[in-house]
Amino acid sequence: MSTETPANPESSPHSYDPQVGFQVQEHRRREPLTVLALVLLIVGLPVVVWLDLVNLTDASLKRQASDLNAMISAIRGYYGSDVVDRVLSAHSTTQVAPNYQDIPGAIPLPATLSLELGKVIGDKQPNISYRFVSDYPFRNRAAHVLDDFETHALASLRKNPNQPPIYQSSTGLRSQVRLVSPIVMGSACVSCHNSHPDSPKTDWKVGDVRGIQELTVTQPVSLDLSSFFYIFCYLIVASIAGVAFVMMQNRRNDTIRQINHKLRGANDFLASISSKLASYLSPQIYKSIFSGAMDVAIQTKRKKLTIFFFGDPESGGEVADAQACLRMAIDMQHRLSVLNVKWRQQGVEEPFRVRMGINTGYCNVGNFGSADRMDYTILGAEANLAARLQSIAQGGGIVVSYETYALVRDIVSAHALSPTTMKGISRDIVPYAIDGLFDASGNVVQVFAEHATGLDLYLDLGRIDPAQARTLKSVLQKAMDALDKQTPTEDGSAGG
Repeated sequence: MSTETPANPESSPHSYDPQVGFQVQEHRRREPLTVLALVLLIVGLPVVVWLDLVNLTDASLKRQASDLNAMISAIRGYYGSDVVDRVLSAHSTTQVAPNYQDIPGAIPLPATLSLELGKVIGDKQPNISYRFVSDYPFRNRAAHVLDDFETHALASLRKNPNQPPIYQSSTGLRSQVRLVSPIVMGSACVSCHNSHPDSPKTDWKVGDVRGIQELTVTQPVSLDLSSFFYIFCYLIVASIAGVAFVMMQNRRNDTIRQINHKLRGANDFLASISSKLASYLSPQIYKSIFSGAMDVAIQTKRKKLTIFFFGDPESGGEVADAQACLRMAIDMQHRLSVLNVKWRQQGVEEPFRVRMGINTGYCNVGNFGSADRMDYTILGAEANLAARLQSIAQGGGIVVSYETYALVRDIVSAHALSPTTMKGISRDIVPYAIDGLFDASGNVVQVFAEHATGLDLYLDLGRIDPAQARTLKSVLQKAMDALDKQTPTEDGSAGG
């Protein structure tokens, strides 16, 4: 017996895919994204550091300006209450005047002291400037010019003198913070300004905001960057390492692409070889070899089979294997009957008949031969018995041994033949000729087949429905009537 092997292994549900185990993932589409992400990380890190640097600088300058503002305000307040008030209350000849330098023994006003103190701080710290300004300056002084920030800050502080200091920050090549706080009139300030002949306003009250005190702290970016020397060194090293990594990754990807190209060629070659081998191997053996379940080595095993090869390399059990083998034999006989009709139409005069023998028993199965040439087959007396059984079968018939019949008797009808002795078999053999399969009702499905010159008959009663049966009876009856008329009688005359 033989089974059809799929010409293309890919068409088999259990075919081996030679690509498995050899595939290397391609990353061509991911490479640009990876490189772009790395570049963005390298470029983005200095940006993040810069933003943090700006925030740190702004907070530092605000804290510095706030400390200076609190210090100057505290000094001015102490000077006005504990110095100027004591001097004035003692009715001494000491004068408190804005032009104290021109009056021997005079002391400066609290506002003048603040201005002088701001000049001292500015001289010592070039990055710090101090302004003590008002929109009501004494007549002997130049008018103060207020920018938009100072004007809006003064108006806001007059509405709410108790609010926190007002800040304005700017960044760029130089970081700058401007802090504005209110100048609140105390009792000494009110009495002085309301009675001073140069005061432009004489109705001041305690708690009024006369002007603003402004501190501006500036710091160049270079000073800020110098504080991050080690971070920038790290960024430079990380950038160099990142570029080196990208270059190394590109070289690695090129190598992988070359390997993939070679592997694709090898895979195509293996797929071609696999496809060709599939034409010479049964699907079960092909699957076992290419799935790794079977090694290509000289090895055999003793196993109970229904010959031919039902039970190895895969088995559903002795009964299932025997029934599958028998069903296959019946289907092959049916197919041959259909093909005989086709071949007769194509000019083949003699029908092609096949005898089949089936036996069940223990055989040696596996790879036989040598390392250079081996064959997967079976050896043993049971295999020889199957060959002897087919030799006594009629053309188009199936003969089985008792061992096989015992496993398939539930699905098939058969009759025993006369016991016989066969060459190479020491015991008497009782063969069984298969009559047909049982249908769902337990009846034998009879099959009639006959092929000769002028005759092609294959009648499977299990496939005929009642409507077809009536038509078939009519055709067969007409054929029998015609044969009766044509068949000569014993006296030589035609029948009928």
